[in-house]
Amino acid sequence: MPGPAGVDVQALPDIHLAGMRHGPRGVGDPRMQGQADGTFIPVARLGDLDARGRAVVLGGGRRVALVRVEGRLHALEDTCPHRGGPLSEGDLAGDLLHCPLHAWPFNVRTGLCPERPGAGVRIYEVRVEGEQILVAASGSFPAR
Repeated sequence: MPGPAGVDVQALPDIHLAGMRHGPRGVGDPRMQGQADGTFIPVARLGDLDARGRAVVLGGGRRVALVRVEGRLHALEDTCPHRGGPLSEGDLAGDLLHCPLHAWPFNVRTGLCPERPGAGVRIYEVRVEGEQILVAASGSFPAR
């Protein structure tokens, strides 16, 4: 079954691209709770990234933004804690991704909002193996 960018999603049973569910497991899935640190889940392929180097994947009801900055992929919670704006749709300036609703910036590397002490979003470790993008099964909240 062709998916975004012509990817055969049947060949990727574990991916969840935003708006489409292609398999039984994904980032944040309750069945992944209790998994040892270091467990990575395939979520997309490099070809799924848009022209800006972004994609959104779903897992356990949570949207996770994949963002490429200076050739490196980062994964962070896609929902701004202020008003719930989709961070993946915001402007990127260096490593700061701005919420499209009220321009709160979040560092894609740390999840922290440099202009709002105490505000941050969950971040996930990312690995790329060949064309496959893998994200850590559990994310971490930024240190405040």
